[in-house]
Amino acid sequence: MTGKVRFTIDDIAREAGVSRATVSRVLNQKPDVSAQTRARILEILERRQFVRDPVAAALAGGRASAIGLLMPRLEFGWATEVIVGVGEAAAAHQRPLLLATTVYQERNEAQWIRLFQSRLVAGVIAILATAASVARLKQAFDERLPLVLVDYEGHEAPFPRVEAANYDGTRRAVRHLIELGHTRIGYITGNANYGCAHARLAAYRDTTRSAGADCDPELVVEGDFTEYSGYAGAKRLLSLGEPPTAIVCANDLSAFGCLKALREAGLRVPQDVSVVGFDDVPGAERSEPPLTTVKQPLRDMGRSAFELLLRYLDGKATPEPVVLTMPTELIVRASTAPNPRRV
Repeated sequence: MTGKVRFTIDDIAREAGVSRATVSRVLNQKPDVSAQTRARILEILERRQFVRDPVAAALAGGRASAIGLLMPRLEFGWATEVIVGVGEAAAAHQRPLLLATTVYQERNEAQWIRLFQSRLVAGVIAILATAASVARLKQAFDERLPLVLVDYEGHEAPFPRVEAANYDGTRRAVRHLIELGHTRIGYITGNANYGCAHARLAAYRDTTRSAGADCDPELVVEGDFTEYSGYAGAKRLLSLGEPPTAIVCANDLSAFGCLKALREAGLRVPQDVSVVGFDDVPGAERSEPPLTTVKQPLRDMGRSAFELLLRYLDGKATPEPVVLTMPTELIVRASTAPNPRRV
């Protein structure tokens, strides 16, 4: 049984009859190599199908060009849209991306951060970081690893961040339902580890209270941004002695679960119960019925985070805790209607 032969820079140098440093200069696109020598080395590299180890390249070159993208999981449509935005900006600037997922494991996150610090990447964009994550990232930041956060609304984050207007978006969603005559409005929360979940819940409570709507604590059920939590949360709200006539979900994924629970209960949306989500992921417009939701400029957030990080890498700005808050927009579709108990 034979395996694939791995060629090193030293092997290429011996075959080309040049020094290792000359091969390295060609790999790093340095100008001080003759055209004839460069052509000979490139021919050997292509024939041998040489692939340079990115970790070794970063360590040898002294300055990595890749950008690390750190996030908990990939299955959220929200995250996918942010990644697309980062990817578009990275492609425009010819910067490779290294995507790292922690699967909510602190050990995984700590390992990735240590790897990033080994000069594997030039800087890091951390998506949906928790307060515990920020404590670990701060240590890396203090050790000169450039960082930008996306959608972190905690406290004491001493580096730049890009976030959406979570409070204002949820306030608009709740006001929309109140204007439709709903006074008993349920709320399915997001994961309490994330600042955006706290901002959205605070907006729900403040808006219902200021409008004189029902502030029954039972109308708030705990969720975690997953479809299942939206499904379970809706089931719990429907079990109340007086169920709500409208439900606000902390994100679209939980709203999809909520819609499923309402269908199973034989309730029509929006004729019996109105539903609002948050994010405006691609599936929101295609849900049944199309979901009224709060639109985050997700791709723009990703692009802005990359551009912000690049400014620090290029020395055009200092890595101060600048906060870029991007506007949200209420997108009204077919999942909301006037309160049926008042029609």
